[in-house]
Amino acid sequence: PDQMRLDKKYAKVLFIRNYPSFLNDRLIKSLTDIGIELAITIHANPYDISESIKKINNAEAQVKMDMIKSQKGAARDGITGDLAVSGVAKAIADEATKWKDEVEDRDQKIFSGVFCVMVKADSEEELIDYTNRIQQAGRKHVVEFEEVYYHQEEALNTMLPIGKTYLNVKSRFMRDMTTTNIATQIPFTNTDLQSDSPNAIYYGQNQISNNIITLDRQRDLNTASGVILGSSGSGKSVFTKTSEVIPTILRYPDDRVIVVDPEDEYSDIGRAFDAQLITISPGSPTHLNLMDLPDEDSLAAEDADPVGQKASLIMGLFENILKEVTDEDFSIIDRVTRLCYERITDRTPTLSDWHDILLEQPEDVAQQLALKSESYTKGSQNIFAHETNVDLTHQVVIFNLKQLDGKLKPFALMVVQDYIWNQVVNNQGKLTTRIYFDEMQNQFLTDDQAQFFTNLYARVRKYGAIPTGITQNVETLLARTEGRKLLANSEFIVLLKQKKTDIRLLAETINLTDALIRYIEKPKAKGTGLIVAGQTTVPFENPIPKHTELFRLVATDAYRTVESQAK
Repeated sequence: PDQMRLDKKYAKVLFIRNYPSFLNDRLIKSLTDIGIELAITIHANPYDISESIKKINNAEAQVKMDMIKSQKGAARDGITGDLAVSGVAKAIADEATKWKDEVEDRDQKIFSGVFCVMVKADSEEELIDYTNRIQQAGRKHVVEFEEVYYHQEEALNTMLPIGKTYLNVKSRFMRDMTTTNIATQIPFTNTDLQSDSPNAIYYGQNQISNNIITLDRQRDLNTASGVILGSSGSGKSVFTKTSEVIPTILRYPDDRVIVVDPEDEYSDIGRAFDAQLITISPGSPTHLNLMDLPDEDSLAAEDADPVGQKASLIMGLFENILKEVTDEDFSIIDRVTRLCYERITDRTPTLSDWHDILLEQPEDVAQQLALKSESYTKGSQNIFAHETNVDLTHQVVIFNLKQLDGKLKPFALMVVQDYIWNQVVNNQGKLTTRIYFDEMQNQFLTDDQAQFFTNLYARVRKYGAIPTGITQNVETLLARTEGRKLLANSEFIVLLKQKKTDIRLLAETINLTDALIRYIEKPKAKGTGLIVAGQTTVPFENPIPKHTELFRLVATDAYRTVESQAK
């Protein structure tokens, strides 16, 4: 009488038997928070307006006649005032007046409706537990859920999305409702993020609706570039690997994936996916030639002077590593760079060749510059003065910069960015280059770095690449105009747990309501927060089971330590 079997499952349908005087819009939220799979359906069939008014008028007339009879009988017995009319009759009269006002003055419709919930379980005991949890969720809102006794088959058919209420076989299942009563139970205010692209990536579940979140950044957004922001320990690294880097490698096998890895957090992924791992440090066997140029045929008109841009790069590098670079130095650098490419045509020149030509220049300033730069061209810091010996056309390329420190790190970052620019230009029209800049705050330590990086970020977008910046130091990013501009121009933003001071700064650039802020100020778990995609913002979660190979692959040492301490 109160349940059914569907294949090997036990199932039942419950309906709302008793409603409160006012039903708020949190009932469905409370039901979905239970954490079990439910099917919820609301049927509402409108009465004809004239029939509604006629029905209300009849009910009002009938109750008034009953009240008059009661008053006459009470008067004969010497009873007057409120005692002459029963409380039930008075309540019905008030209700009729209220419904009449709703229809005539507030343009409400009257519906015959029913609110049903269906649940399935693996055993009868589990079904009883689920039923109790549904009823408990209803009681929070003064709602009584009851089994549909002896009509479970009609109830099952009512749950089907075919728009027919089979449960209207008995009036006790149905309830008269107004438009407002119905509207408060339809979760129109809930926003979901689901792409219809066959190449969309799964980003987890919506914390409110529990629906999946999918997005194809390249197709669904006007600007595919993005940032991932989260304070230390927020689960930023795990999110980036499980929701971006690994899915991107698997979903887009024809595209290029490049990771700039300052802290050696992606090497495990690189080995698992046969990536080209490039360790940049003194004495490393893997080399990048700073003097490599992009394919000139692929350059846009405004970028058609690659040698001049290479000279600008070398100027910027020397500004970072030398105490002072004068205007005379800049002139010498520009001249020597052009001479280098003019003289050496049978192969790509190196920084060592560049130094040799520098020594040939007659000016004293050239000799001084040669002496100051010798450590980086011929000496122990000559990490970019060798011919390239790695496969830069590999699907996945990871730059490991962990062993660098001091002046070499910003120097290396700029060279790596130059390499990325060359690859983006060469790949234009052939494939999409997807670039991940971890520890992005390192790019904003000086004005020159910030300007160089943001220029690159904007230029690669023009060539069809998709850059993504990852950082825990939001304050460093937003402290500079370039950082704020980069964030404002990104349509894809992931926000994990943030410090209050950072939330204040973010709210000035991103439209965050108080209701959304709570998901990043006090998130429900590590690795949860908000995804902003264009005009849509949704709270997400994507837990990775600890016993899986995926978790072992992506968890950082610090993350594993926290988990083991928790155990």
